Amino acid sequence: MALKTLEMLKRFSLILIIILGFSLRLYGLNWDEGHHLHPDERAIVMVSEKIRWPKEGEWSKLLTPESPLNPKFFAYGSFPIYLLKFTGFIGSFFDKTLVQYDKINLLGRVLSALFDTATIFFIFPLTKNLFPNRPKIPIFAAFFYALSVLPIQLSHFFAVDTILNFFIWLTILWLTAYFEKPSIPKIAAAGTVAGLAIATKFTGALLLAPSIIATILAAWCHHQKNGLQRGFRKFTTHLVLFAVNCSLFIFLAMPYAFIDFPTFVVNISEQLRMAKDPYVFPFTLQYVNSTPYLYPLQQIFLWGLGPVISLLALLGLLLLVSRTSITVYTMILRQKFRGEIAIPSLIVGTFCLLYFLILGQSAVKFMRYYLPLYPLLTILAAYFIDTFLVRTKHVLGQYFALITTILLISISLLWPLSFVNIYNKPNTRVTASDWIKKNIAEGSVLAVEHWDDRLPLSGGEKFSFVEMPMYDRDSSDTKWEKINGNLKKADYIVLASNRLYTPLSKLTDCPKIKYEWRCYPKTDKYYRELFSGNLGFTKIVQFTNYPKFSILNYLPIESAGWLEKLGQFSINDDSADENFTVFDHPKIIIFKKQ
Repeated sequence: MALKTLEMLKRFSLILIIILGFSLRLYGLNWDEGHHLHPDERAIVMVSEKIRWPKEGEWSKLLTPESPLNPKFFAYGSFPIYLLKFTGFIGSFFDKTLVQYDKINLLGRVLSALFDTATIFFIFPLTKNLFPNRPKIPIFAAFFYALSVLPIQLSHFFAVDTILNFFIWLTILWLTAYFEKPSIPKIAAAGTVAGLAIATKFTGALLLAPSIIATILAAWCHHQKNGLQRGFRKFTTHLVLFAVNCSLFIFLAMPYAFIDFPTFVVNISEQLRMAKDPYVFPFTLQYVNSTPYLYPLQQIFLWGLGPVISLLALLGLLLLVSRTSITVYTMILRQKFRGEIAIPSLIVGTFCLLYFLILGQSAVKFMRYYLPLYPLLTILAAYFIDTFLVRTKHVLGQYFALITTILLISISLLWPLSFVNIYNKPNTRVTASDWIKKNIAEGSVLAVEHWDDRLPLSGGEKFSFVEMPMYDRDSSDTKWEKINGNLKKADYIVLASNRLYTPLSKLTDCPKIKYEWRCYPKTDKYYRELFSGNLGFTKIVQFTNYPKFSILNYLPIESAGWLEKLGQFSINDDSADENFTVFDHPKIIIFKKQ
């Protein structure tokens, strides 16, 4: 009876965690108020708008690059594009506006939130496979992932990251289940989901390594019982089935990558070139001289997971390694793969280690690239906290362990609640646009920077604009003639984010810069003079929306005086990875000519 009650309590806890996670991911979903401020989301929406079902007379083009179903865009996989188009089509039966440009991105964001919430759900059975005798670890792991800031943020965008993460961890779940009891349906399901992961983003191909390892180890363990020949035959059959299913669903989900193969090669080559050289695109200059492996870990610790869960994950990793070093050696000698470091752990560890080794040394280190590591980190955090509580209970008693648990959960909530609070206010670009239209006279000349969103977002016809080509090479006389001419014309300078001034101000030590034309000492001087007021312009207003938490938001009292500062703190994330701030809460600065 007690076991049944405990099982019901675990299920109820999981349901609450899923509701919490989904709520955090849906909160403030229309954060940009219809302005499409995420460039990747904007690109996917525009591509999905263009594809359509062939009309009469176009069916002969169906299997050609000229097909109207060909997205002609393969920087990402085609599955998210077709998924958005199909979901919009189904939704149009209930609301015709859902297929329109201004609404379909919101539908995509709901899909993104659903996929990431499903990841929360699947972390639970996966963790049970990893720690079959530790019933609390799956609950803690799902809870910590539900509270992870980067997954919450990425769920507010319809890009490919949450979809890819879902398929990666669903594949790993099937592989761990397959090892426990090998069967054709399980390996076929793993192949299907892996194919969809690759059709979402090409980095899903890294799943092939743990898939091969899982089938080899399953065959090897099967050989121990049923003989080498039968084990090898089973391994070969299952591996071929996995490969066939994986290939089939890659083709079904993105057929025009094969039909329009030259375009696919060009797009993928461009992405691979960017991964090797941060100088290729202006928006990747922020990663010049960033430290491999250390930079992504730093961003995870400070922002993506936050210091509390990250520290717990680090302690969990150290604890697990220290506990299992000798155990692994013993298991190898005895050829008995059971216990805390079972084969499922090896499958998970192989994928995450390989993924981090490859992505961590990439020249470009967007925070979203490392989302597939977050489930493992939350599992490690859960492993440590469960071990800690067990030890605390034995040494200091049950009540102390309960108080410690409540305290840790409360501290863990501070980080995501602070971050989610940015969706409680209008996007800073929306606020800045309203301010410009109310406070800057019609006909004024606004200097704006290229490669960034122009402000105001609407009503721009009331103003004149000059564009500042800050990414152009410093040695170009044309660049500075244009900038100086624009400064004479401009009444205001609008910096819509730190997208340009932060990376360019770091690229000043020319001997250490790979390409001479990517060195910007003059541009750095320009920004220093602008911020100091020596350029003839004065900062008149700044718009920020930092992650913030106040206990008064959750109490039935109104803030006043000193009470307003009680239990409140704000997190200045100006130093975070540009992509962490630039979409949903960029800092905006407006200067006026003196």
